[in-house]
Amino acid sequence: MMTFEEFTETVKRELPRFLPGELKDSSIVIEKVVKPTESYTSLCVFRPGSDVARAVRLEGCYEQLCCGKDPDTLMRELAEESLSCAVPFPCDISWIDDYDEVRNRLFIRLSSVGSLERIGSIAPVRMEGDMVMTCHILINRENSCFASTLVTKKYLAGYGISAEKLFDDACANSPLILPVKMEALEAILMGSAAGNDESGEAGLMVLTNETGTDGASALFYPGEMKHAEEYFGGSYYILPSSVHELILMPEDFCPSTDCLNDMVARINAAVVRPEDRLSDIAYHYDASGGVFESLDEYRSRAALS
Repeated sequence: MMTFEEFTETVKRELPRFLPGELKDSSIVIEKVVKPTESYTSLCVFRPGSDVARAVRLEGCYEQLCCGKDPDTLMRELAEESLSCAVPFPCDISWIDDYDEVRNRLFIRLSSVGSLERIGSIAPVRMEGDMVMTCHILINRENSCFASTLVTKKYLAGYGISAEKLFDDACANSPLILPVKMEALEAILMGSAAGNDESGEAGLMVLTNETGTDGASALFYPGEMKHAEEYFGGSYYILPSSVHELILMPEDFCPSTDCLNDMVARINAAVVRPEDRLSDIAYHYDASGGVFESLDEYRSRAALS
């Protein structure tokens, strides 16, 4: 049985035979894709005159081959999948080198500290506690399809700006692309319209964006921490539920914080997919100084005051 490396070379060499005649001159690119939450080997077939192609993961195809799938059938299906596209992507993305255009398409995402080894060498990152923030460029958005690309160090160098400016611009633009959504946990779980308990006090709130995908970053939109402070009427705790959402808890809702870190870690291990895990520790926002910090940092600081 051929190795995965031999398989990728075979695909690059043999795939043109399975492309329609008018597309046999397409460019075939196989490369390692590194994302904050994962990495994989992708196949892209760029049609003549197009800068955009669908990325097909080759690891799964190789597994099918190892399980005995007919090589010609596999190659034919691979050609069909690589040429299919769910939405009409733009063929020209030459604007991606123009920061004046890119700035209005920037948004941020958060991932776990475990992604730092994968992503830190190729893209600028900003650490928020033990969470990794990265910047992304919206390529196309239509219906439920959201196509984007990571801002790499190569892009940043071409733009001629600092990483600090990139992140500031991305944070500022994110609410325009992915508006924040904050909803009572009770309403989500029970279908209740109430966001408060019977005493009228604010309860647990879920913070995300309007799509519910990669929404944990909404906490770092300009003014959002302050907005939550105003809603709760003071300080609050932040529980990293996943990369998609955070749970905000008013400070007086939890008199004892001894169990919070353990609770976050246990829930992550039990119900959150590994690729969606954000952090195993709780955070705190101190309204008195507008300070965002880990729960342990907050307790240490409070003990000294």
